[in-house]
Order: sequence, then C-alpha cells, then structure tokens
Amino acid sequence: MSFPQARMTDLHTCLPPMLPAPTPILPPCALTVMVNMLPAARMGDMAVGAPAPPAPPAPVPHPFVKGSMTVMIMSQPALRMGVDPCSFGGMVVFASLNVMTGG
Repeated sequence: MSFPQARMTDLHTCLPPMLPAPTPILPPCALTVMVNMLPAARMGDMAVGAPAPPAPPAPVPHPFVKGSMTVMIMSQPALRMGVDPCSFGGMVVFASLNVMTGG
C-alpha cells in the first residue's frame, strides 16, 4: 500500500499532552531529494508542537519515530502521511498528493 510522501513544511498534528493545532515539519529534511520542489521528510526529521495548558506555550521540537520499511531517503525511512507517527503519537495530515511512497 502506498501513502502520500511528506515534505519539509507539510503539516502534522500531535495527540495530548500537545495542542492538536497543525504545525510544520522543520528543516532541513533531505535537501538532495525534492518532492514537488520541497525536501523530502524522513524518520528522524523534526516537527514542532505546543504543550496544552497549563504548561507554557513554548514550542517543543520532537522527531518522527517511524517511516517506510522499504523506501529509504538518504539512508532514513521515508515519512508518509497518515501512517508514520511523531514521538507524541501525531501524524502528518497534509503531504504531496501526487508522490506516493510504499512500504
């Protein structure tokens, strides 16, 4: 089964204790692999989220912890929309709709 490939600046959401507001995948991602003119995202790339109150709303960078088992980008598993979680359990909610990644 294939899923849309995630890219730098694509949006993800987190599960509690983070706010569920969409936030972007952070640079640099894979600067040598472009998907629709944006660097491809991989497992280990970072996203940012904001803790839910009563914690202070400072951004908390955190990595994506799972990726494709069959597609590697710069020796890291490719990150896909809807199936590969970040360390807070959230998923990418917007990605390239015309580049599909298997695995």
